[in-house]
Amino acid sequence: MRYLFDDWNEIKEDLREKRLFIFLDYDGTLTPIAETPAKAILSKETRRMLRRVSRSRDCSLAIVSGRALKQVRR
Repeated sequence: MRYLFDDWNEIKEDLREKRLFIFLDYDGTLTPIAETPAKAILSKETRRMLRRVSRSRDCSLAIVSGRALKQVRR
């Protein structure tokens, strides 16, 4: 298995003409592990990056979570 950032330039070139689907887990990946679900809050920087990625024509983004959709959206 290759580490993404060690080979980023090569991987980026391979993906240039392809549609990319990104699936990211919410708790513990996009947010730090927290004592309670209510304390697992997305940082402003991460939120901005996700919005930017979601607006890309060449990329589809999905957030995976065991939470209710309403909770994740909030």
